[in-house]
Amino acid sequence: MYEKIILDDINNDTLVNMIKMAYAFENWEQVIFLSDNLLEISTPNVNNKIKTQKPLIYYFGYSHLMKGLALQKLKNYKESLKCVYLYSDLSWIDNSQKGQYYINKFQTLQKQIHIV
Repeated sequence: MYEKIILDDINNDTLVNMIKMAYAFENWEQVIFLSDNLLEISTPNVNNKIKTQKPLIYYFGYSHLMKGLALQKLKNYKESLKCVYLYSDLSWIDNSQKGQYYINKFQTLQKQIHIV
C-alpha cells in the first residue's frame, strides 16, 4: 500500500512527527507503516549515524507503542498485544539511568493500555 521510505533521507525524529500526524488524522495503516520504518532504523545494533533528540530506547519503544495503538484501532487485538509486550520491558536495550527513565515511562503506558 505504501512504499518503503528511503531511510537515508529521513531521521528518527522526523518519523516520530510523521507518526503523530498520521495518528491525529486517524490514518491507522499509515501509523503502522511509519512505525515499522521507525523500528527498522531504531533497532539496537543497527548502525545509526544520525544524531537524535532522544536515546535509541525511546524510538524503539515508541514505534511499538504507536503500532500497537493503530492495530487496536483496527480491532487487531492479538497483534496489538504483541506490540504491548515488546515495549513493556525495554531493560535489555539500555539499563543506564537515562534508559531507566524511558523503561519506566513505557512500563507505565503499558499498564494503562486496555485491549477490548
